[in-house]
Amino acid sequence: MNKLANIICVPYRGVVPPLKGEELTSLHQKLENRWDVMEDNHLGK
Repeated sequence: MNKLANIICVPYRGVVPPLKGEELTSLHQKLENRWDVMEDNHLGK
């Protein structure tokens, strides 16, 4: 199983903007389709 799929997601509260667009799509592909990108701003199962 991919290491990225095992990581627990904790929202970051700093000054870095959330992932969107191509960057989000690229990382989403590494999750082996176990998660869905919802409204281009969060993940859901």
